[in-house]
Order: sequence, then C-alpha cells, then structure tokens
Amino acid sequence: MEIRKLQIVGGSSYMISLPKGWIRSNNLNQGDELILQVEKTFLRIFPKKNLNRLSSVSVSIPKTDDSFLRRFIYALYIQGLDEIVLKGNISPEVVVRVNEIIRDLIGMEMIDVTDDRIVLRCIMRPDFDITHTLRRMYQIVYEMFDCVTKSPNSRDLLKLKEDAHRFYLLAVRLSYKCMRDLVDWDKMNKAIEIRTIMRILKEIADILHDGVSPKDERTRIMLDLRRLFKVVMDTYFNGNLISCEGIMEMTREFKRELVDKDTALFELCRKIETIGEIAFNKSVYEYISIQI
Repeated sequence: MEIRKLQIVGGSSYMISLPKGWIRSNNLNQGDELILQVEKTFLRIFPKKNLNRLSSVSVSIPKTDDSFLRRFIYALYIQGLDEIVLKGNISPEVVVRVNEIIRDLIGMEMIDVTDDRIVLRCIMRPDFDITHTLRRMYQIVYEMFDCVTKSPNSRDLLKLKEDAHRFYLLAVRLSYKCMRDLVDWDKMNKAIEIRTIMRILKEIADILHDGVSPKDERTRIMLDLRRLFKVVMDTYFNGNLISCEGIMEMTREFKRELVDKDTALFELCRKIETIGEIAFNKSVYEYISIQI
C-alpha cells in the first residue's frame, strides 16, 4: 500500500500523483483517458483503453466435440462479451454445431464464417438489462405452475423449462457484463442478487418439469403454491419491509403443512421461501438507505 499526499494546484484544484510503475504496466501515456469510479469513501481509477478491449475476444477452439464445444461457447457467452471470434479449422460440421449451440444463447448470432474463423456477435438491445431478464423468467416459471395445475403437457413443460434455462444463462451473462463495465457497487450488488434469484427460478423450473404431477391433493397445494410464488415475486419487485415479513410467515406455514407430505412440493416451497428471504433483505437495505 502506498500513501501519497493530496496537493492543491492553481489554488482551487486538487491533485494526486499516480505511481510510475502502474502507468508503465498499463502502457499509459500523456493524454490517455482514465475512468473514475466514485464511491462515498474511496475512488477507483481504470485505463479506458483496457476496458474497451474487454468487449471482444478472439480465441482458438481447443476441441470440437459436441460436449466440449457447448461448454466452451457457454462459458464465453456468460463473460458478457459483445463479439466472440472462434479460430481454427472451421469445417461445415463445426459450423452446424456452433449454430445449434447459439440457438440457446439469447441475443447471440453468427455473423461471419470462413475456413478459419466463426464470428459471433450479440445483437441484443442495449437497454435490455438484468431486471428485464428476471421479470421474463418469473413469467416463464409462473406459466409452468399454470401448466402443471391446469393442463399438464410434457412437451409444453419441456419447452418452458428450456426457456427458463436460456434466460438463466442470459442473467449470468448480464451480471458478468455489469461487473466488467465497472458500474457502482449498488448496481453490482443488485446484479448478483438477481443472478441468485434466477438460479432459484431455474431450479424451480426443473422441479416443475421433473418432479411434480397433478394428482390427488397435489392439485390444491399446487394452486396454493402458485399463488404464493406470485405474491413472493410481486413483493420482491414492489413490496416493502412489512409486506415482506407477512410473506415470510405465509411460506413458513406452507412448509409446516408440507414437511411430511411430499418431497417435491416441500422443495418448491423451500425455494420460494428463499426468494422471500432475499426480498426481505432487499427491503431492509432500501429501508436503511432512506434513513442515511
């Protein structure tokens, strides 16, 4: 840790010198632009030209088998990169595989193909943020509740589950992009919080598809859980501290009712409760922020 003194320049401006080693390691010269991230008690400085390089990447494809290629492209996608150039021996079979993989990646399109590279670019609207993603995934999972309780169809449930997984990947991508773009701490924390909820929604979608079927008294319980799920999500988006506490008590009552009855439904209730806890913590944070 280095300590440097604040100096006054020209009688009204403050200045602090930057370490020569940091300047050299980042290849900075006079006139280069720096990004200042201002917080209440500290300041961060980033070279702007380094930030710009992070929006695209050009990489060689180590392996082209289906399993590896899918994991590899998924991992690149969630980094929040706007352009991905895949280099190597690009056979027609590889092009077909990549094209099939990116169908599951919202916003990603193949814009150029040659014998030695594939160019993927994200064409998603810049104003589509992580909160929009959460709202859409919530709607998808709520539709799954509706499908299970009213007109169960394995094909419809599978399609909805796949859509939930696609939006979860998008949420991970947007959270990484949020951190990469050097946003303030409040926005970064919100991105991580929403990514956590999206993970829970993905798990709820898996349970609804794989572990729940409408039979006997399950239908009534599923309808109750569906209503509870809607109330919890609405409370997360719009609720206050008092309403969040009421939701927590509702979920505890459901858990007590289900604890000895049905493993899948109990697990659903437990995950809904977790979202309720996040909503409560969010409300406490917003409440104390008003007091400060």
